[in-house]
Amino acid sequence: MPLVNREEARRIAADYLKAHPRENCDGIEKVTTIAELEEFMIRRPCVYGLPAEKLRQCWIAYAGRPAGCCTVTGGDIIVVAQRTGEVVFCGSASDER
Repeated sequence: MPLVNREEARRIAADYLKAHPRENCDGIEKVTTIAELEEFMIRRPCVYGLPAEKLRQCWIAYAGRPAGCCTVTGGDIIVVAQRTGEVVFCGSASDER
């Protein structure tokens, strides 16, 4: 059972975005979705250098771009460890469609 619940992870990810507005996640506005890896049914995030076993122990927060930002790119995610609340990754989900 995770020590950091979904809503706590959402807050951690949102706080991270506020504290690091131009670090890896430039142009991101807010957290739109937060889920565990197994909840993604179609195209799962793929974080290079972070094994799937570790990703399964994290919350994945998708971040939305500001209105009017029209680019074709993968989603932007903030990965929060379920046990510690540590942000272990912020950047592209590598889930281009």
